[in-house]
Amino acid sequence: MATQEGLITRRQLLELGLLPEEIDRHVRVGVLVLVRRGVYARPEVWAAAGRWDQRQRLMDRAASLSTGRPHVWSHDSAALRLDMQVLKQDGRSHLTHAGRRGSHTRAGITHHHAPYTSAELDPTGHSLRLARVALDIAREHGIRAGVCAVDSALRMGATYEELEFSLERMKHWPGVSHARVRLPSVIPTPTPSPRRSGASSSRSWAMVDLRPSSACRQMGAWCGAT
Repeated sequence: MATQEGLITRRQLLELGLLPEEIDRHVRVGVLVLVRRGVYARPEVWAAAGRWDQRQRLMDRAASLSTGRPHVWSHDSAALRLDMQVLKQDGRSHLTHAGRRGSHTRAGITHHHAPYTSAELDPTGHSLRLARVALDIAREHGIRAGVCAVDSALRMGATYEELEFSLERMKHWPGVSHARVRLPSVIPTPTPSPRRSGASSSRSWAMVDLRPSSACRQMGAWCGAT
């Protein structure tokens, strides 16, 4: 449990020798708290997660533990893991599985099927990186959430090159227009250099003021703690 953020699965409890009726009794008397079907926490762990984002992290961890197929955290779940400041959404856990494109939601977990490269993984290998997460949030939730997510990623060290790399791979993905077209204020586009004709061109980036006080705070609550 110490290596799983205070959580344990029903399968692990059975492997440790507990009987199914013993597990159920532990839940009834409060020795264990049911976090998600088949995943439990000690009461003090659940009580210590007083804020909604802390509980959502536990729910996301439980979702990961209950999913047998290889996956990484993505979208809003990855944003919480990376301490990004993004708009609060609907409480779903988001896991991405490498392979064919598509998604489905079951029992509060949205399983996304989409390719990703090692360059789009964070150093732990368990979550997608800032730029990819921000663009996925834009595709999933639209302009309001996308602006805040991309702004947060940029302020935390994501680069325009990383955004462009991930965006290029999303050419025909669902919702890509939210990231490509509807975020012109934060997604850079090359412009000609003012140099004389024949000279090499350079990039310039048109940005608007996206500081929290002037943009994202007017759109809703942050998911990141402030």
